[in-house]
Amino acid sequence: MITNEMRDKLIAMAREASRNAYVPYSHFKVGAAILGEKGGIYTGCNVENAAYGSTMLAFEGISYVFTAQKHLCEARLRGAQKMGLDAPDGRAIFEAAAAGNARTLAVLNDWISEIAQGLAGLVHIFNPQLILIGGGVSAQQELLIDPLAAQVCKSVMPAFAEGLEIKAAALQNDAGLVGAVYYFRENQ
Repeated sequence: MITNEMRDKLIAMAREASRNAYVPYSHFKVGAAILGEKGGIYTGCNVENAAYGSTMLAFEGISYVFTAQKHLCEARLRGAQKMGLDAPDGRAIFEAAAAGNARTLAVLNDWISEIAQGLAGLVHIFNPQLILIGGGVSAQQELLIDPLAAQVCKSVMPAFAEGLEIKAAALQNDAGLVGAVYYFRENQ
């Protein structure tokens, strides 16, 4: 059960999110706000496209966030297998790419394109100013972060690209561990 104060806050945030809606056809802006289990509030808006199948409704966008990571991992695995990449882990993949291995670079470029498409969708939903990439891959500025940032900025509408930064998390590979420790301490 949510309080009247929380309901009013969610309505206000949904209205604010609707300001980011891109509606050149219907001219009907829709915003949404969802209260998460742990108290986080997630907002989204509708984004229209000339091809109806590419149009995103506010509530669809928010649910997309929660399934994006699973699909991205599956897509990366399929792409690597299709292209015959035989690397045991991410470190080996980036070493081969840095050495100029054409097959590995092709797989890496496919991954970057898929990640950029997913991030572009999230940018259109949430309009963030900053996206941080954590984990071991965040150390790959030249091979991953820079080309990913460039593709995302080319893929989003100009108003969303303005001021958007995509950077490596300062904690890089330790980001997950620090987050897990924080989560454990907060939920004990």
